[in-house]
Amino acid sequence: RGEQLSHVLPDGSEVKLNAASAISYQPYWWRFKRELSFEGEAFFKVKKGIAFKVISKIGTTEVLGTSFNVSTRNKGYSVLCSTGRVKVTENINGKEVIIEPDMMAILNTEGLQVEKEVDEALLLGWMLGKFNFNAQALLYVFEELERQYDIVIVTDRKKAIKLSYTGFFKRTNEPELSLDLICRSFGLNFVKQGDNTYKVSQN
Repeated sequence: RGEQLSHVLPDGSEVKLNAASAISYQPYWWRFKRELSFEGEAFFKVKKGIAFKVISKIGTTEVLGTSFNVSTRNKGYSVLCSTGRVKVTENINGKEVIIEPDMMAILNTEGLQVEKEVDEALLLGWMLGKFNFNAQALLYVFEELERQYDIVIVTDRKKAIKLSYTGFFKRTNEPELSLDLICRSFGLNFVKQGDNTYKVSQN
């Protein structure tokens, strides 16, 4: 929480991890099996070679050499292909799709779907410290703030999940500024409680 990290895998492939994200793998077996476990959000830039697999709880992404973004946020799973071709598989029933640049595979309660001509710059804005939301549940926006700033937001979760937010914030903002921009849209206010806890409530 509160930081983004870059990591180079044994074959030179690169991973940029968004806040509150994790990967794990076996470095000694990497030359024989390029396979890692992952949850959170990250951008992968894969060197060409044997099959490369990113395995999460509900989905698996497999490539040979390409770059792509994976997100397992909000109980969903999405993969954006930036270069090359990417195969995405639903772990439960084995359904799979192959996507190409500017396409995104989405796995949720409605199954595995593909969106074409997505806005890559918008979706990868997190790598530049920009976070854009389009009709996103306010609760999920607050959860992103918590991850990016390593803070705790106390609020009525049942109400926050019903409210929809469209807008953006920059990671370079102070937490109070981002909270103020978001809360103002809903007539909410917030009070700081302790070093990293904020209580959000109705005016």
